[in-house]
Amino acid sequence: METVRFDELEGNVLEGKYRLERVIGRGGMAVVYEATHLGLDRRVAVKMLSGAMAERSDMARRMIREAKTASAIGHPNIVLVTDLGWHLGAPFVVMEYLQGVTLAAELSERGPMPPAQAIAIMLDVLDALDAVHRRGIVHRDIKPQNVMLVRAHDGKRVVKVLDFGISKAPRDDANLTKDGAVMGTPAHMAPEQALGERADARADIFAAGSLLYTLLVGESPFLTHSSATTIARLLDGRYTPAGERVAGVTPRLDQIIAIALAREPAARYRDAATMREALLAYRQELAAPGRGAAPALRAPTPAPPPGPIAATSSAAPADARFAPPPVARLDLDAVLDRPRPGAHARGDDARGPIRVRTIAWLLGAIAAAVITWQFRAPIARFARETGEAIGVLVAPEQPRDTAEPSSAPTPEPRRSRRR
Repeated sequence: METVRFDELEGNVLEGKYRLERVIGRGGMAVVYEATHLGLDRRVAVKMLSGAMAERSDMARRMIREAKTASAIGHPNIVLVTDLGWHLGAPFVVMEYLQGVTLAAELSERGPMPPAQAIAIMLDVLDALDAVHRRGIVHRDIKPQNVMLVRAHDGKRVVKVLDFGISKAPRDDANLTKDGAVMGTPAHMAPEQALGERADARADIFAAGSLLYTLLVGESPFLTHSSATTIARLLDGRYTPAGERVAGVTPRLDQIIAIALAREPAARYRDAATMREALLAYRQELAAPGRGAAPALRAPTPAPPPGPIAATSSAAPADARFAPPPVARLDLDAVLDRPRPGAHARGDDARGPIRVRTIAWLLGAIAAAVITWQFRAPIARFARETGEAIGVLVAPEQPRDTAEPSSAPTPEPRRSRRR
């Protein structure tokens, strides 16, 4: 049976409602058409699986899940999904038609953005991610190609987050999002994603940090000539700060990016709302530079690895500068040097150690006296014998020919008894 070419369907009408006009987007797994809703005479976008992907049941389930996920969020910065249908045994997704450009196209055409523009875009992206994470969903593919700048009715630009094709929801089919499967774009995926480990909402925080860096510099912080070396740099965690590559990026903004790009998930911002608060505070300080230098950023609170993916809390502190305070760790030196309770009240904190040493010496002296008394007889005999041995060694040697015969009596021979 010949494979149906779902990327060559211009002019076809799907389910009697949607006439496909032209291809407006194409990727490795799907193709997007501009289409007309015949009943409403309105332009829409229709996404369909491309090529052999249409024959894979797992890809069909993934597309259905993507449609349900995106439609359930209902956020102004997330593309609106309006319908789900089937054509020749494969699903298709109907979305709002967006007139605009992706961030990838914007960077390609205009180059890196000034910090004010990049931060404004990231505030909307993080707001969308916060809504996603509240529903326990992880996008897992935040990158310039999946964020669009579109024109609203009032002429203002609106940020739209696209493509939930590889997102992960709380009740996903394990075969679709199982651990060990590497999904995402190497230049923007979190290290745990690259290792095939379980990725939670903090993987999206890493991708958001990579996206902000890309908007400022023009390329990903870890991008190289190949996917393999890009992943190697990603796992190594080292990159050139944006402030060293372009003008206008302050050390504070570099530090916000560094927290988001931390190698370990626990060292990153705990959720999208926290990172958004950091950028908001930074933007406010840029707008009012006369307030003086702000204190340095602190690392976010390390959090234990979460259990099953669940909605993350957005109860971020209003000003963590710009992250939650660090966990108080036990300082052994401080504990040892800490004065005893009540010592200052008694005024004897300086004499405490002296009293301890005095008591120790007294106990040692008592133990020595007890041991000496218990073994006094052996000790005395040992001392006497030692003294006699020393006396013999130091006494002058007597000539042998003048030595007097011993006066000791000669023992008599033992006589045997007869019975």
